[in-house]
Amino acid sequence: MIRRLASNDNVYIRGIQLYNHGRVKNPKFNPELMIAEAKVEGDTDPYNVILDLDVDTEGEENNLKASIYKVGFWCECKAAQTYKGLCKHSVALLKALSKGEVEVVDYPTPIFLELKKKFEEEERQRRRTEFKKRLEKIKSTYAHAMTRLISEIDIKPNVYLKKIIESVSVDALNMRFKIYSEDIGKEYFIKDIGDFSEAYINKIEYQFGKKFVYNPFIHVFPEEDKKLLEFIYKLKNIKPVIFSAQYLSIPYALWEDFFNLINRQEIFAAYGEGNEYKKIKVDITKPVDIDI
Repeated sequence: MIRRLASNDNVYIRGIQLYNHGRVKNPKFNPELMIAEAKVEGDTDPYNVILDLDVDTEGEENNLKASIYKVGFWCECKAAQTYKGLCKHSVALLKALSKGEVEVVDYPTPIFLELKKKFEEEERQRRRTEFKKRLEKIKSTYAHAMTRLISEIDIKPNVYLKKIIESVSVDALNMRFKIYSEDIGKEYFIKDIGDFSEAYINKIEYQFGKKFVYNPFIHVFPEEDKKLLEFIYKLKNIKPVIFSAQYLSIPYALWEDFFNLINRQEIFAAYGEGNEYKKIKVDITKPVDIDI
């Protein structure tokens, strides 16, 4: 019977040799769980081996010389990962079991418990990974559907970017931005315009305050603001552009592209102390004068 369960005749012979040479160490058998385990010394290293058994017994209860007709096995050796039948270490343990040379225990054996814990963790990780994949697929499908819905029902813009010129030098234009929501009639500073542009592009909610959370499926920017946020998102990968806290510093080389986006839009300039701003008309064909 053991020969039939072995992967091949050579494996069977080597397994019997391991048993005959006393290489099966501390074999244990739990008749309730139908689990046998041992450390089996191979040619170089000892390996943990577990046998999962369905046993047809005859005579006395827990007769370990019973006719074994089904065996599930697990071994640490590399061969066990590829064999369809028993490896030589499993053959050695099964031989010891068939001879009744095992300790009968009424508790879950330690190698079994360790393996069970390992498999349960792997299964949890597999399920977490699978759940994340399904969640991403659902989010992607939902985002696509909501984007189509928004475009089909033609929702009017209900959030706007407020553009504030903080300072202009020969080398750079420094900007700050606010978001204004028509829903609550309030505006908030965008603390990190780079982060927000990324949230906008990836359709992710963005917290501004206790009373306002930007929701990409509820809040819609006007076309000019959409283009500006797309432009800012692209700037995140350009070295000379500096994102510092609430500020965006645009180098002179990119002014033309930037001004083409904000041309004829409502622009504010900083003046005085604190957060005071005054709306000004900016003629982008001339230097911006914020000394007002």
